Amino acid sequence: MMALRLFLFAIFLTCAGFCNAQQGIPICTQSVSGRVYVPAIQQIEILETGGGLLNFSSANDYEQGVSKDNYCRIRVSSNSPYIVLVKPSTSEFASLTGGFSKPIPSAVLEISSDRQPLYQRLSPEGVSLAQSAGDDFMQEFTVRIRARPGFEYRAGAYQMNLVFSITTP
Repeated sequence: MMALRLFLFAIFLTCAGFCNAQQGIPICTQSVSGRVYVPAIQQIEILETGGGLLNFSSANDYEQGVSKDNYCRIRVSSNSPYIVLVKPSTSEFASLTGGFSKPIPSAVLEISSDRQPLYQRLSPEGVSLAQSAGDDFMQEFTVRIRARPGFEYRAGAYQMNLVFSITTP
């Protein structure tokens, strides 16, 4: 069913016919040939989210950071090579409790996946989470996040949206 949904086929037909006689009986045949055009298709899905809050409960949490190992699970389907990127929707976190003294930049949030295990700081340009390897055009992977704000920002609740995209290398 996925193949039917993902592929758009363009069929170009040419017909040829001819007749000949074998042992005095005329035999006519026709043939049809066709071409199928399969365009490049890329799809990204967020399958499940373990999202939610990152809770800081000690001074060590602010210094070392707090992580969520199963932030979300992503499925990529593609019939061409690809790279999965993630970037913040804005350059700063939005305060949910109001009145913070200085904006919290998106770079306090770090992200990794089971395909790219090293944490990378978020940037407006995006960071790579996964890419196709050879003919591995369908894969699923888990995304992990970690926040390390330090003591530079007021206590409160903050929010940021992440944008996942797929692109051709």
